[in-house]
Amino acid sequence: MIDWSSPHRRLCTPEMIERAHCDPTDRPHGTDCSRRCEYLPPYRGPARAGFVSLAKPMIEAWLFADPAGPTNAGVSVSRIPRLKTPNDPECFCSDDPAFAADSGADCMAWHALPDDTPKQRKKKQDSRPIWLKCSSRRSLHPKAYLAWLCLDGAEKKCSTYSESKGGAYALERIAWDSLLAEIDHCCFVRSMVNDIASCLGVTPAFAGACAPETDLADKRRRNRLLRNV
Repeated sequence: MIDWSSPHRRLCTPEMIERAHCDPTDRPHGTDCSRRCEYLPPYRGPARAGFVSLAKPMIEAWLFADPAGPTNAGVSVSRIPRLKTPNDPECFCSDDPAFAADSGADCMAWHALPDDTPKQRKKKQDSRPIWLKCSSRRSLHPKAYLAWLCLDGAEKKCSTYSESKGGAYALERIAWDSLLAEIDHCCFVRSMVNDIASCLGVTPAFAGACAPETDLADKRRRNRLLRNV
């Protein structure tokens, strides 16, 4: 999230969100799932209006709300995701003891990577399976869980999941009616959908609660800037 109207630029990139999930010491706002942002120095450039909101906590969480989402992303039909219920995708939490306990012992290709030089050690660290980077907050990390569900020890990152392939394919086919079926779930997604509908001049297709941080509440300030994309 980037809030250009704030005296401090409030920014969440996917990497920051991932880091906040993996390391609680990097999370400035504790465990509140609605606030995973990092404050940057004041913006000194030209005045700008509006802000950009990223998916909360990340787009992979949406895929678990779609019955076909994990399969479309590359998960075998024999692997059934286990999530805590009731499950608002925007407060994602897995409930899978095998995932929580996985030590990476089956990640043969990753273990086989050389680590004799600093460059090799860095490459191996960068290739470390994502769920091993998230030991303390693993259950709250949808991307890590999706990657683990696609576990493949022959891959150097121990997973066949790819954001740009399986993730993109699943997102293109996501069942929005399933994602937004619960009126009090996915408030940030609904704000985004309503924002797009407002700019197109059509009635929003999904009723329910919107996140106040990104909801277009003041119609007098409506403009053509999509604040949620």
